[in-house]
Formats: sequence, structure tokens, C-alpha cells
Amino acid sequence: MESSNASRILSFLLGTALLLAGCCAYDPVLYAQLGKSKTDVMKAFKNAEAKDVATARDDLNELVSVAQKDKKPWCSEPISQAQDIKAIFDGTDFKRKGSKIYVHKQENVTEAIDKAIQTQDRLKK
Repeated sequence: MESSNASRILSFLLGTALLLAGCCAYDPVLYAQLGKSKTDVMKAFKNAEAKDVATARDDLNELVSVAQKDKKPWCSEPISQAQDIKAIFDGTDFKRKGSKIYVHKQENVTEAIDKAIQTQDRLKK
């Protein structure tokens, strides 16, 4: 009988966790910032000029800020995605343009932004 109660409690907790995880909502401001950030990040990687890198860095700081604003503790995915994107970009040495590591960072940050956009697209439905 005790294992039956434990099983019901575990089922309840898992169900509640799934419901809470599904409570993230589409954020049109975050979606727009992701698009702006992607454009400027790609420009920074293409040119590797200080002004383009600075613009992209500002965009990514804004992206993290937008992701953190008014978010619920059970909806951490957009925040962690924005922080991951920023971390990849911040870890890039733009003086090494064309190196394998540079190309790999560019691919990683593009994939991370695309994943965040896909997350928002999923939430929009």
C-alpha cells in the first residue's frame, strides 16, 4: 500500500512538472530580439570588425535582458538559451578570423540562435 501511495505521489509530481514546463509562453519581444541579434552576430563573424562585434555584443546583452525580464522560474529555457548564445559569442577571438576554432564558434552560435528561434516558434503554436 505504501508503494502505491509513493507511486501516486511520484506520478503527480511528474505530471505537475510537465505542466509547469509547458507554461512557457511565446514572447514577441524576445523573438524580435533573436532576429536582430542573429543578423548582427552574423555580420560580426563575417567582417570581424570591432564596431560590428561591439554592436552584436550589445544586442546579445539586450537579448539576455529581454529573456530574463518577467520570466517565471519554471520557464528557464529562454533564459538559458540566451545566456548560452552570449557565452559562445563572448568566447570568440575575432582576431583569429578564418581559423577552425573561429568557424566552429560561428557554427555553434548560429545553431544556438536557430534553436532559440525554434523554441519561440513552438511556443507560438
